[in-house]
Formats: sequence, structure tokens, C-alpha cells
Amino acid sequence: MKHLFKYFVVLTFSISVCYSQQTFTNPLLPSGADPWCIYKNGYYYYTNTTGRDIAIWKTKDIATLSTSEKKVVWTPPAKGAYSKEIWAPEVHYLKGKWYIYFAADSGNNINHRLYVLENASADPLQGNWIMKGKLTTPEDKWSIDGSVFEHKGKMYLIWSGWKGNVNGEQDIYIAKMKNPWTVEGKRTLISSPTYKWERIGDLNNPNDVHHVNVNEGPEVLKHNNKLFLIYSASGCWTDTYALGMLSTSADADLMKASSWTKTKHPVFQQSQKNKVYAPGHNSFFTSPDGKEDYILYHANSNPGEGCGTRRSPRAQKFTWNKDGTPNFGEPVAEGVELPIPSGTIAEVSRQNPVLDIDFPDPTVININGTYYAYATQGSYNGKMANIQVASSKNLFNWKYEGDALPQKPVWASYTQDFWAPHVLYDSTISQYVMFYSAKSNDTSLDKCIGVAFANHPTGPFIDKGTPLIEGKGFANIDPMAMVDPETGKKIMYWGSGFEPIRVRELNDDWKSFKDGSTATPVIFPGKEKNYSILIEGAWVDYHEGKFYLYYSGDNCCGDKANYAVMIARADSALGPFERLGEVNGTGSSIILEKDSIWTAPGHNSIIKDDKGKTWIAYHAIWNNKEKAGKPRGKDHYIKRVMCIEPVEYKNGWPVVIKKYSRKPVGGVKYKN
Repeated sequence: MKHLFKYFVVLTFSISVCYSQQTFTNPLLPSGADPWCIYKNGYYYYTNTTGRDIAIWKTKDIATLSTSEKKVVWTPPAKGAYSKEIWAPEVHYLKGKWYIYFAADSGNNINHRLYVLENASADPLQGNWIMKGKLTTPEDKWSIDGSVFEHKGKMYLIWSGWKGNVNGEQDIYIAKMKNPWTVEGKRTLISSPTYKWERIGDLNNPNDVHHVNVNEGPEVLKHNNKLFLIYSASGCWTDTYALGMLSTSADADLMKASSWTKTKHPVFQQSQKNKVYAPGHNSFFTSPDGKEDYILYHANSNPGEGCGTRRSPRAQKFTWNKDGTPNFGEPVAEGVELPIPSGTIAEVSRQNPVLDIDFPDPTVININGTYYAYATQGSYNGKMANIQVASSKNLFNWKYEGDALPQKPVWASYTQDFWAPHVLYDSTISQYVMFYSAKSNDTSLDKCIGVAFANHPTGPFIDKGTPLIEGKGFANIDPMAMVDPETGKKIMYWGSGFEPIRVRELNDDWKSFKDGSTATPVIFPGKEKNYSILIEGAWVDYHEGKFYLYYSGDNCCGDKANYAVMIARADSALGPFERLGEVNGTGSSIILEKDSIWTAPGHNSIIKDDKGKTWIAYHAIWNNKEKAGKPRGKDHYIKRVMCIEPVEYKNGWPVVIKKYSRKPVGGVKYKN
């Protein structure tokens, strides 16, 4: 009995519900260079370089940036002067309107220039962004990384540019502005790469110049009677990319180069100890209550990762030295918990969806007070994850963690079809075990079920090398493994493809089926009035001596989605299972189906908290067409978001209590 209890404690999912997320960890997003953030009217408005368009995130809590509202507000034309290489957007509120400053070119870097968008709406995610045109700098030379600030009633533009028309050095310039979209007068060069740490920039590219000295990404920081201009130095493609500083008096003439004094050493640079490389291209924001100052910057997690999509945004609080200069400290290591900015309204909204991104077939587990959710493959910020993973401290505020299975298994290395992961922790081997389905490289086969292992809940999970089970069609999908709390046997449920859901005993290493065991059907399709033409997505919950089999039926996804969760129960993990519809005589075992807000809810997991309360996590599709997303072709996927609701067992059966769904604002109802 002691042996059985050990497994049961480890594999039971529990939650400790709290009402605020008091910490955050870096990075804030898996990817995002040149991050910019502004806090206004109770919200953070964030943007970063995507290269292909301009998007804005909106959140009250910087800790939940990865799952906050996001909108692409501007897409460039297919051709033209500002159609390519969209770099370093910044969102500013000036003269009662919103402005976005960005750099772009026609496909040839020599043509990079600055441009301005304008929006008169009170909310930058609403209204229309209008192209005001090119922000022509004096002499009209190569220009990037434009930033605007106001000082003593005057407006200034700072940027990184070339002295002439040939690449080789980037300098920092300043000019006065007539209005938010027009520069006037001459430009003043206020910083060139002069110190050794500013001049690291070999390109090693035979098709380009061999070396570039770089000063770029200028940002102004005001404190007491001083102004500081923080800039990035050396090539962003080097690990030694770092921040430098110019300073001046608030009473000085900012247009005079002699007014600015450069600090001899970097004020923020790589930390090999903390594994943070090439930190740079920063911006600043204050906490909601105005009491704390934060630096926002991008960095790489490993040396040699260069100036590409591996750069991720990070934030940390900084302080002020006795002489009034900023003290940025050392870049904080990934995963270190940092207090959220003071004054953050961090109470949990407790509204569905808890993850408003495409996050299908969710499995949720609890590891020492942190919750991890795993989902079918998906694209986030333009980056594909084979198995998506997110984390939360409270089940309602989630941080996207990236790809739990970054390396495809050798048997599915040429395909991109990774579905329905199920993850558990086995304390006897001190490893996390993931079961998932994927399409085989072998064209004579289709869906197979794989098993992978990891030392951390976010991965990386490494596949065992061969499928656990393989076959034609898609009958071998949606695995769910567990230790039978009554017998101690390891078992796995799986199935779809218009076939029954099956269960079979596994060996102790989870890697194969036990010799002599057979696949036993436990639930058959076609036994219900509705939703049972196809059944799948098994999840078994052990409650008060009975095994409750949650399963979903019909069409999970696409523009013809018609899906619901049904229930059956048994006295043994291996069955026989009786359906709710059989017991109550209605012919319907449905416990969760579509309503006025959601279409096609299903493929759930079950979570129990420390007090014995039960929760159901599942995916669903907004009935609201704007929220659901456009179909990608006939009967193709539409965004399935993750929702959570409490479950109560009444009269021997589970009942889903719909408490946290909300109607979206505006939009058109989606008809399936």
C-alpha cells in the first residue's frame, strides 16, 4: 500500500488557488528584439521588431505580457520604400495622439530611413493608423532607431545614422522637431564609437563590409536635473553588444555636441555568469505607481546566437547612484523570480479564456506550486513550437514558455503534425514523461504515439527514439497515461479515427507495453444521440473509488467544428465503463457543449486543488468571429483557446460549473 501511495501523490494534479501573481521571470516573451514599452492610463503598451509588420501588446501586468491582448496594427505594402526590414518600432503619445516611429527600407539596406504612423484614437489598439510619411532627417542619410522626447517645451529626435552614404560606422545624432512627423534645422552628431568596447563589429561576410563600428538604439532618461542618453554599442551580432551612456545637464543646449559627456565604460553588458549575452537596444518604463524604474532590453540566452530571432525581451528594476546616475546592475538570469512592478493591479481576472492564443488539447499539471500547460503544436510570434508549453502561478495568468519538444523525434523528423501531449512526473526516475502523437516519416503509416523524457517541466523533452505504437489513419492519437491508484499498474488510454478508446498496461519505464497485455476497448463511438460519430481525448479522474472517463466527440476544429465533452464511469481503470446517458436513460452523456459564447469545447484535462476542488481545462472556439480568427481554407483550423471551469461531483457524476466565461466586446457571431 505504501508503494501505491507514493505514485498516487506524485501523479495527482493539484492547484493552490491564489489571487495575484506577485513575481515574473525573464524573458517576457520567447522572442522579440528592440523592445519598447510605454505605460499610460493603467496599461503597458509594448512593441518589438518582428521584421514583417508592427504589433502592439496591451496589458495591466507586465508579468502576463506573453498572454496579453495583441494586435497587428500596421502591415507594410508589398513593394516600395518602406516595404521591407521593419525595425525598432516605438509607440509614443504626443500632442494628444499616438505615433509609431520605425525604420524600413525597400529591400536594400542602404535605403533604410525613418517613418511615422499616426492614430487619433484614445487606445492605440483601436482606430486607424495612418501613414504620415517619411521622417526625413537632415541631409537625408541612412537612418534607423528613431526615438522622440520632449524637454522644456521642445521636441527632439535622436537616431542612429551614417555620416555619408557608405556603411562602416553608425553614429548617434540629434535634431529638433517642428511637429511629431517633421524634423527642422540641422543634425548634430553627439556620439561616435571611440572606445574599444564600442568598436567590436567584424561581420565575416564576403558580401558586405568587413567591419562596422556601432552606436545605435538611443533612448533618453531623465532624473532630477540631468538627462542621460543610453545607447547600444558594438555590433548586435556580437556577444559584447552593450549599453553606453551620455549625460548632460537639463539646462544645457542639447543641440551642442559639447553639452554631452560620454561614460568611458559600458553601463550594462553581458553576464557570462548569468548566461545573458548581447544585452542591448533598451527602453525604459516606470511602475504603475511611479515609484520604480525599469529597463527593458533584449538579449540572447547563449553565446554566438547573433542578431536574429533568438533575442528575447527582458525587464528588471534599476536604481540611482548617489551622484544621480543610473545603476542598471547586472543582467538577471533566466528563470529568476523578480517582484512585479509596484502598484501593478495583479489580481486574477478569473475570466475565460485563460490563454487567448491557439492552444489546443491542453494538459495542465502542478509542480511545486507552478502550473504547466501543454498543447498541440502552434505558432506564437511567428515561431512554430512542436509542443507548446506555458506556465502560471494561479491557473488564470499564463506565461508562454515556448517549445517543450524543440527537437523532433527521428521517426517524425520530416513531418509537422504534433498533437495532444500528456505530461506527468515520475519521482522514481526524477523525470517528466510526455506522451504525444505525431505523423510518421514512413508514408505507409500515419499517426503514431511517442514518449519523451525531460528533467524540467518546460523541457527540452527528448523522444525515446521509436514510436510506442504506430499504424495507419489517426486511431493512434490523444494518449493519457497514469498509475492506477488501486493496482499500481502503469496504463495508457488513447484513440480516435472512428475507433474505440482503448487502454493498455505499460512497462515500468513507460517506454513500451507490458508483455502479454492487450489493448482493451473501453468506450465505443456511435453510442450517443450527438457528438459520438468520432470519440477521442480521453482523460481519467479517480474520485471516491470510481474511475471517471472524460472524452470528447465529433469534429474538434475548423469552420465545421462540432465538439463536446462526455462522461462515463467504472469501478476499475480497465472498465467496463458505463456512460451517463445509459444510466439516466437520456442517451446523452454530455457535460460540456457549445453555448452563446463558445463553440466546440473539448479535449480536456482534470486538475484537483489541495482542498479537493476539481477543475476542468479545455479548449474552445469563440463564437465571436473576430476573436475566433479567420478559417485558413475550408474546414481548416480556427484558433482554439484554453479555458478553465470548476467541476463538482453531484449524485455520482461530474457537473461543469460555468463561472468564468465572458462575452467579447463587439465583433460578429461565428456560425459553424
